[in-house]
Amino acid sequence: MNMGSGNGWPGDSLLSRMEASDVADTFSDLQLKILDEARFGQKTKAINRRVNAVYFRGCGRTQREAAQLAKVSLNTLRKAVATFESGGLAAWIADAREGPPSALDTHAEIIKAEFTARPPPQPNPGPSCPPKHWPPNIPT
Repeated sequence: MNMGSGNGWPGDSLLSRMEASDVADTFSDLQLKILDEARFGQKTKAINRRVNAVYFRGCGRTQREAAQLAKVSLNTLRKAVATFESGGLAAWIADAREGPPSALDTHAEIIKAEFTARPPPQPNPGPSCPPKHWPPNIPT
């Protein structure tokens, strides 16, 4: 029974559109191994969550399950899968967002040289342990 509307979806039926999100993304054993090894070692927690989401998806979880397990939105999961499929793990690392670049980045070498030549004064750490008379000896 075709319940299609002629919108160009694969299979062109309402059922196939509903099930399309539950068809597992298939990754090779090597890709799953790479994802598994990278799941918790990325620069930011957000990237770790994306790697986890794609890993769960590649392990056969539905989109909804993978997103919930990795604590990402469905849209983030879809984008992460597309990123992985197009550029592998390196695509995430290249997209490691940490905010806008600092205006000081272009002066980093000069700043390092200045601090090496004239390090700032260090605070006095004080005694490393309390004096021997502390706490006062209280007769029992």
